[in-house]
Amino acid sequence: MSDRLVPSTIYKRMALRELEKNPTITTLDLSGKNLGGGEVRAVARALGGNTTLTTLNLGSNDLGEAGGRAIAAALERNTTLTALYLCFTRLEEGGGVAVAQALERNTTLTTLYLCFTRLGEAGGVAVARALERNTTLTALDLYVNNLREVGGRAVAGALEGNTTLMTLNLDWNDLGEAGGAAVAQALERNTFLVIVNVDDGNDLNESTIKRIRELLKDRQFPPPPLPPAIVKPVVAAYPM
Repeated sequence: MSDRLVPSTIYKRMALRELEKNPTITTLDLSGKNLGGGEVRAVARALGGNTTLTTLNLGSNDLGEAGGRAIAAALERNTTLTALYLCFTRLEEGGGVAVAQALERNTTLTTLYLCFTRLGEAGGVAVARALERNTTLTALDLYVNNLREVGGRAVAGALEGNTTLMTLNLDWNDLGEAGGAAVAQALERNTFLVIVNVDDGNDLNESTIKRIRELLKDRQFPPPPLPPAIVKPVVAAYPM
């Protein structure tokens, strides 16, 4: 039997080495690389101490609850990551709750994708608690997580006081009419959200969908900050 490594294994080892050793790496895509438990822990260890990475994609890897907790621990230490993609990672409630709790303390992450991670109601409640405390997240994707009414109402309640989130995907979470109505009520108080996907897979009445659309229709993203002004040195004019 050959001892040679298959290309995917070679790639994973190279990527992990880059994360640990390369002082300039800013983006790392490990999606769909069939990461094992040891490799996930290695990523988490490296991420905790990394000071250059801004974007990490771990999507379509079976991280499970243990992997979710490892990534969560890294998020509490990391101070540079701004975008994290964890879709299709089967975090389950335990891993999802851990990531949400880390989000309460993380102050750099602005984009978080948790679609298809099986958060459940408990995960939704934990995310809601994080949204009450977090002040940096601007985009959150919770697509297909079975949040149900309990999770939906919790997230909606947190939105009422949140002033940073601008994009939220809640499609296909079985929120029910009560959960959808809670989202609509939150949007009456929250004027910072610009995009909220909630129409599909939540069994909402047409009147609730229309109400949400009306509340969002004229909202716009704020303009990007202007670059610093270029200050020209003052040159004194001397008589000839």
